[in-house]
Amino acid sequence: MEKLYPNPKEMIDIIHKLNFHIMISIWAGLGPNTPVYKDMQKRGYLYSPTGWAGFKYYDAYNPAANDLYWQYLSKGLFSKGIVDGGWTQPNPISSMH
Repeated sequence: MEKLYPNPKEMIDIIHKLNFHIMISIWAGLGPNTPVYKDMQKRGYLYSPTGWAGFKYYDAYNPAANDLYWQYLSKGLFSKGIVDGGWTQPNPISSMH
């Protein structure tokens, strides 16, 4: 992300000055090349079905897995003031095989 957006806070400040806000849609499908996927996999928090792009869903009903998921979101987005709001998408069964 640093290569594409070397100063995300500055970018968001410019958007806010233009009277816009940033809201993201968050899907619980985790890509196999991401730190959160590897952490979840190591702890046994991922469901075994694999989605269309090799992603897996984490077990959001497991309190420890849910805490870990939100720690990654907070560290990567919310604590830096990068987004103004978010909407979490439920796990769509139709995208799993």
